[in-house]
Amino acid sequence: SQSGNTDSLVTRVDAVAFDYSSQKIIFDFAICLPTASVPCFTADSVEYWSIGIYDLRREAFEYPFPSQSSDFDVGFPRFASNSNRFFVYDRLDWSEFDELQSTISTIHQYDVDSGDDLMIANADPGNFWPLTFGLPSNDGDDKYIVFQQFDSLGGRAKRIPVTGFVPATDEQVELSPFDVAMPVMHRNAVRDV
Repeated sequence: SQSGNTDSLVTRVDAVAFDYSSQKIIFDFAICLPTASVPCFTADSVEYWSIGIYDLRREAFEYPFPSQSSDFDVGFPRFASNSNRFFVYDRLDWSEFDELQSTISTIHQYDVDSGDDLMIANADPGNFWPLTFGLPSNDGDDKYIVFQQFDSLGGRAKRIPVTGFVPATDEQVELSPFDVAMPVMHRNAVRDV
């Protein structure tokens, strides 16, 4: 269960990734919120996704979003390639789904030390699709954050330049004119040595 919430139940873990030092693991996990009339593990149970970090040296869990509303899902976290202070992730806002017939799907960078949470891009700016993920990741030198962004035709791979872990959110560059799915960067494949 999350800090301060003893009534929630973790039902599964999905996306798992190590930091550059292999000392921390970041993951997303589903949480069920049982009610008196709807228990967990039923078709009508209320569930949302959150993010956890496990520190192997300290043998301790950290939860960056302990007071997260169940109107939001956060997931697909990835540490920066050369630092475990920063991670990027997807955030799905379900609060306006009935009106928009779509989640508001955004991509964020989170600073573990300060708790600063920066929205860096919208994964589906036109709300063309009911549910989208940007699947963000940093390149090997942490000079870019790469993600997929959707339009009415499909997904495009994009990148945003990063200087000192500060993303230039207004400088999106499309990487390919073709439909792309899951443009995940791999740390060692693009690192300048």
